[in-house]
Amino acid sequence: MDAEKALLSSILDSRGVEEIHVFHTDHWEPWYDGNTEYHLGRIIKFLEQVDRYPHSRNLSLFYKAVLAHLPRTSESAYEGVVSIPGDGVVFRPQTKMLTDEITEVMGEIAKDSGHEIHLHVHHERYTIGHYFAYESQFVDEPNSASKDSARLDLSFELLLKQIENETGKKLENWGFIHGVWALNASDPQICNNLNEIEILMRNGCIADFTMPAGRPWVNPSTKTPFTIIPSLAPKCYEFPESDPTPLGEMPIEIDQRRFLIWNQEIDYEHSSLDYRAKEITEAISDWYEFLNHWLSKGFVIGNKMFIKTHAHSMHGEYDTNEFGYPHQHPKIIKIFEKLQEVCDDAGASLHYSTVNQVMDELYSIDKNLYGFLHEGEIESIPIDPRRFSGIEGGTGRDYGREKYQKLDSILLNKVTGLNDWQCLGRYYIGRFENHEIYFSRADLVILQYTLMQFSEIDSTSIMEFGPGIGSGLLLLSLSGYDCVGVEADRDRYLHSIMMTEVASDISMEEGFDPGPLKYHYGEYPGVNPKLVQRTKVLVSTNVVSGHTAPNQEEIMDGFANFGHLIIDTGSFGVVRDEKEREIFEKEVISRGFRKKCKFFEAGRINLVHFTKD
Repeated sequence: MDAEKALLSSILDSRGVEEIHVFHTDHWEPWYDGNTEYHLGRIIKFLEQVDRYPHSRNLSLFYKAVLAHLPRTSESAYEGVVSIPGDGVVFRPQTKMLTDEITEVMGEIAKDSGHEIHLHVHHERYTIGHYFAYESQFVDEPNSASKDSARLDLSFELLLKQIENETGKKLENWGFIHGVWALNASDPQICNNLNEIEILMRNGCIADFTMPAGRPWVNPSTKTPFTIIPSLAPKCYEFPESDPTPLGEMPIEIDQRRFLIWNQEIDYEHSSLDYRAKEITEAISDWYEFLNHWLSKGFVIGNKMFIKTHAHSMHGEYDTNEFGYPHQHPKIIKIFEKLQEVCDDAGASLHYSTVNQVMDELYSIDKNLYGFLHEGEIESIPIDPRRFSGIEGGTGRDYGREKYQKLDSILLNKVTGLNDWQCLGRYYIGRFENHEIYFSRADLVILQYTLMQFSEIDSTSIMEFGPGIGSGLLLLSLSGYDCVGVEADRDRYLHSIMMTEVASDISMEEGFDPGPLKYHYGEYPGVNPKLVQRTKVLVSTNVVSGHTAPNQEEIMDGFANFGHLIIDTGSFGVVRDEKEREIFEKEVISRGFRKKCKFFEAGRINLVHFTKD
């Protein structure tokens, strides 16, 4: 046994793994235009090629079936159109896809190919969002969230029927992958259906396999497969009302039907086999690093490890690329060959499974799971819309910045219009000198996460020490939280007071309902204001200073006064690398906290939520 394989084998031993299940969830989109004869040939070729390798003989094909959507004004030109009453969008089921040739091939896939069919839907063109194509059809009677939901529901019904007609087999207990990753309005550019998961469940879906996503802002903070009950909120799987519970653990809410969301600690770059992307080509170039990541981070329950992969195997680029489909790429073949060798050395069995086979394995390990996913009422929990503030306008690269655009611009112009603003120091000079943003990305991420996690806005106090000019606390206070800051730099303290006064003058007219916000000048914990609300949260971001580092123990002693900590562990006192962050986290945990999750990471920013609950 060579050294690299020995190290990988030792990882399996250390994690108690006796069995590995690798399962592939393909975003399977074979019909990208109307040339059905050509694309049928592509499907046949794909099936022949993937049958050549053991690692690609049991694929889960999340099928993007064809359903035409049209403006209401065009319905008279077609027969068999379907719509919800009074809608501006109509659907036209594709009977042309029911030729003998297509139904024969699709039927063979569904019946005895070794592969499985599940559902993949892109609905961004016919529901509200950045790409909605039918705004002009709603002049007399506007579109609405209820119409959007009814339209989405109808489209699922028609797509499932289309698949049944093509394959001769009705989908049951099926899985789902969301087009452009945006499950349940997690990215409102793409999807704004707050009840999408409920709609999926009512149509027979038991699980989502979208994550980890190519748009990282939609990813759950829970890095294992988990179940939820649906709630009416963007990215509802992050809200405590949905009771996100990792597999193998007992949920708080057990009377309502639950829904499985697959996530894993394996990151996107090591979950995807789409080698046409540069970052994936780089990842697969080192088989040892790739497998080390898989085996170190794969989801383990009992003595079994589960690894989910995905690709867009029917993308047209793979038709002409010399390496062929993702599973044919020589470097990907090598990864799977080496994985088999490692398993042989470790005495672990390796299985290439389908989604349904994985579900059966999970049911056998977690005896409650089947009942959670099949029994009980399906009903979404309502959520206070005030808690959507950090999400409205898009949770993408700008993390909801649209709602705060005007305020951001006014505050930025105000602060950079002052003669002395550069006294704020190098950090703010770098942030403001290009005249781009007032609220940082971390400010908006913390706002979004706080609104999701702390439902009782009126009963929550948030204190930040070292808030600088207080932009993050200002955002939190605009959403109604009781906020307090302690700042030791006099110039930053004075600017925070000034900016708060400017914001208060325009906040009401912009639709904000601010909570109390007060800044104190001095060094924490010497200055330690009393928090009045029941839930007490300490926030610490980017506090690399001459005060924090030498007084770290005293500052951490003050953690005892809080029920929750939101800390940038990458810059607490000093800049910390990954190992130093792990040591720091252990110190926090030793003071009576547990790590709930890491909810954001970018560069040196590493935002972690610790709780006493």
